[in-house]
Amino acid sequence: MFCVLRFATAKYLRFYTPSDIKVVTTFLVSNKLLAAYSLTLGLDKKNHMQGHVINKKIADAFEAYIGAYYLSDGEEATTRYLEQLMSPLFELVLSNIQTGRNPHKIMKVISNYFHMTFLTRIPKLK
Repeated sequence: MFCVLRFATAKYLRFYTPSDIKVVTTFLVSNKLLAAYSLTLGLDKKNHMQGHVINKKIADAFEAYIGAYYLSDGEEATTRYLEQLMSPLFELVLSNIQTGRNPHKIMKVISNYFHMTFLTRIPKLK
């Protein structure tokens, strides 16, 4: 969350409130979203986690990936990488919360972005 808040605050604070940035950041670092990024990057396949069940282990794979990136390349590089990876979705969600902060609507926007309908159906990853 630290690296995401770091790039988001620097990039968006001139245009959005700190509260808006925090709301979007909270969505983007949730286990469901981390699992979606993990699946998008193919970390589930690389770690032999394929299957029909989307669970917290898939989100944990993304966290481990980012943690390894942080340890090998440092905070600046990790922040830049996450900015490149997450900015398109961050901006999409920011533009949608201007019309309201309905969590279901935000999750629908995110689900459409990833083309992963499970994001709106699963209440919490286990």
